[in-house]
Amino acid sequence: MARRKPSKYQFYKFVSMLFAIAAVAMIFLPAVKLVSALSDTSSEKFTGIMVSFGYKSKIGIKVFKFSILNLLPYVATLTAFILIITLSSKKRVIANFTILVVLVLSSILFFLSPYFLIFGEEYYVNTFFELGLGSILAGIFSLLSGLVFLYGMYKN
Repeated sequence: MARRKPSKYQFYKFVSMLFAIAAVAMIFLPAVKLVSALSDTSSEKFTGIMVSFGYKSKIGIKVFKFSILNLLPYVATLTAFILIITLSSKKRVIANFTILVVLVLSSILFFLSPYFLIFGEEYYVNTFFELGLGSILAGIFSLLSGLVFLYGMYKN
């Protein structure tokens, strides 16, 4: 018996899933970096885990508290990954559109992560937070996942 060749839709679905997993994996890279207003050098970088679940410094001062809005894009992208595996097919237009919306909205939330920080006991004076490499890459990967999924949906 001849083996059936996988369709191009399956290929695009697989590539979209890879981008979604790559976006979730960016939780381990620096999500935000602390920049002094007096100089342009970055003094500290905080990973996605630190800004999502909270972080205490080495001397026990709570720097960040739990932030649901910083955790939401990672959970939403992981949910979209699971939905791609379970629900996506060419005939399920509403499910595919929902997956696309979740991926695009999570990419927007990745880019807004410095604005969702919840500070603990320590307050930074004359400093501000910028996007870190992890948030930038996660936002790009999530957006690419959505675009590849959209392309695969309407290619044929």
